[in-house]
Amino acid sequence: MTEILHRLANTSATHLIAVTGYLAYLIVSIYLCTTGNSFQYYSEFAALTAGSGTLAAIGGRYIDSALNSPKGEPPGK
Repeated sequence: MTEILHRLANTSATHLIAVTGYLAYLIVSIYLCTTGNSFQYYSEFAALTAGSGTLAAIGGRYIDSALNSPKGEPPGK
């Protein structure tokens, strides 16, 4: 499970942000479902947690391609 947090044998901050956002979404959603509570700004919360994961993944790909790889070579080589 911890392999998802690593990129090229190093811990990836962008992967950590994506996983943290996803876990926060799951925990809050399960809590609200099990207790029967409602959250007025749930749609904004869901968009932010899902959006943070998506933007972190896109940002991670950009960082890998633009900054962590030699010019003209794909990331990870």
